[in-house]
Amino acid sequence: MRKLLLTTTALATVASFSALAADVAIKGSFEWSANSLSSKDTARTGSSFGTDSEIVFVFTNKTDSGLVVAMTTELQADDGNTAIDEGSVAISGDFGKFILGGNDGAADMYNMEVEDLMGEEVSPLVVSAVIGTDTDVSLDAVDDNKVTYIMPAMGNLKAGVSYTSGAVGTDSRSTTSFGGQYAFDMADAGFTLAVTNAVKEGSVGTANAEHNGVALKMTTGSLTVTAASADKDTINDKIESTGIGASYKLANGTVLSAYSMSSEDTIDIGETYENVGMEVKMIIASGLNAILTYNDFTYTMPTTDAAGSAATTPANDSGTNTKLTIQASF
Repeated sequence: MRKLLLTTTALATVASFSALAADVAIKGSFEWSANSLSSKDTARTGSSFGTDSEIVFVFTNKTDSGLVVAMTTELQADDGNTAIDEGSVAISGDFGKFILGGNDGAADMYNMEVEDLMGEEVSPLVVSAVIGTDTDVSLDAVDDNKVTYIMPAMGNLKAGVSYTSGAVGTDSRSTTSFGGQYAFDMADAGFTLAVTNAVKEGSVGTANAEHNGVALKMTTGSLTVTAASADKDTINDKIESTGIGASYKLANGTVLSAYSMSSEDTIDIGETYENVGMEVKMIIASGLNAILTYNDFTYTMPTTDAAGSAATTPANDSGTNTKLTIQASF
């Protein structure tokens, strides 16, 4: 009898763990990179190694009323770095989806940039320069605490809106963002149009910051082409970025990608940034890739700053960046 009870208890324990495992998903990724930068800025020129790794835990529960509740936690797993990158809960039903907590905003979710065609995005710009280095809408891309609503799909249209509360007191700087995509077919190609907007309220004595993006992606067979533009307005900068890129997937799974983008600040007169990127992404084995990325960039300092004075910094810069990435996913 005792043996039967022990066996029954063991089976019940295994069954409970099995039921729990069915509601838990764990995935991980690890990237090792070797980067070589050649720049006019000799302090930045040189080679370096880097890592970027993450573990994602997703716990899912379905209620008797049909709601799906999912908690997502993303844990940075680099050597010496165990910070929580994102932590949020999503509640889904016929009404759509609410996402509460630290996660990307709606504009960042639905924005499309030409750099997305690359397996690895490299922006080898001097840190001190304030200029666009890609065609992203990044004003709401910070994983801070926010409320996001994703509406139910309406045919080929999907969209969402986010709100992030600012700090209490006189320095409240809340952020509201919107993003949407509409997919359609024409001839033998599929198209996706993305429109995004994010506005961050200014604190006392400063103006609002606003970031807008429009992009169009075309896919036909193994070829994908994306054109995008993004405008960012603040009290001291009005930055306009545009770009176009393409990727082609070969029969063996290798992906060839290239893009060209440029950015201009129309308030800091004469300030521009240009970047051309090329890449080869090869499959070594299932879940293991090798990515070789090359960038050629040029930064031109402004002749006149936002105050109307002759600009003296940052200095002109140009150069190339080559990066080898070994990418593993689990």
